[in-house]
Amino acid sequence: MKTFVMKVGALALGSLFATTAMAAPNGAVHSGGLLLKPDQLPAAARAALTDAYHAEKAQHPERFDAVAAVRDCTAEGYVGKRNPKPQCMPELHKLGREYGLAMLASLVFEAPRTRDGHVPYGTAVEQQAYVKAVLEAVGRFRLPQAAPVLYASLMQGNAAHWQSAADALGRLGGDAEARALVDLATTANPRQLAAISGLGECKRSEAVAALASLLGKHPQGEQLAMVADSLGRVASAWAWQAMGPSKAAMAVEVRTTAAKAAVQALATYSDATSLEQVRQALWMAEHPETVAMLQAAGQSAPADVRLRLEALARRYQTYMARR
Repeated sequence: MKTFVMKVGALALGSLFATTAMAAPNGAVHSGGLLLKPDQLPAAARAALTDAYHAEKAQHPERFDAVAAVRDCTAEGYVGKRNPKPQCMPELHKLGREYGLAMLASLVFEAPRTRDGHVPYGTAVEQQAYVKAVLEAVGRFRLPQAAPVLYASLMQGNAAHWQSAADALGRLGGDAEARALVDLATTANPRQLAAISGLGECKRSEAVAALASLLGKHPQGEQLAMVADSLGRVASAWAWQAMGPSKAAMAVEVRTTAAKAAVQALATYSDATSLEQVRQALWMAEHPETVAMLQAAGQSAPADVRLRLEALARRYQTYMARR
């Protein structure tokens, strides 16, 4: 595991160690937020984020008040709902990107606190739900300042939040984020599944290539489920369409790589569960040559495989006709 910590740090954020808490300009010491302590960030990133945090709190205290006022991760806010589970990402997302720094601060520097001093997230359930929501929100905002916090959350934070942190890194989608996720996803380590999930949110050729390579190694069980799910997400025709014409060339490349890998896997797996997981990934890519790919793969395959691929080709044609 030490190798992975060092590699991620070298690629993106420098050293990931420190020994003392970061002192604020006013003399206070930040003991930590709901997920991390300041000294878990690289020194340069910690200093920059600390300065940004204090400036933001001085200039926009109302943003910190608004984050502390979010209700759907508190018992008062969710117990009366039809499905009484804490989920406040929609509320946080609705606040907007400009509130992202206040959200990050609650993970690293201090828990949210209302003006009258009340700490709204008092139970472990509430805190876990709020942290998960913040990680998802800052990822969806593609907030650059979030990168070191997301890295530290993945490499040093609570295991319950590894996947949320990895997904958010994937959404940031920069060179360093992609390299770190590929490194973790393609080598056995405790964070591998989380990193594989993160690649599903990383709309880049490196991400789909890594997922295709993993699928070609015939993974089983939980790993196959995650690889197939991520392959479908990274190749999602709907997601690429939403990104607009400027991404058209990359969309073709990513969707083609994913479709070819999925078709090859459909010719290799034989159990119903695995086949269904890979089929769903192929359907999400909606590649225009899907039928031709399935037919070509069946030409030199054993009879049972050829019949299966032909049936899938007909099923795909029906699916697309109903779209």
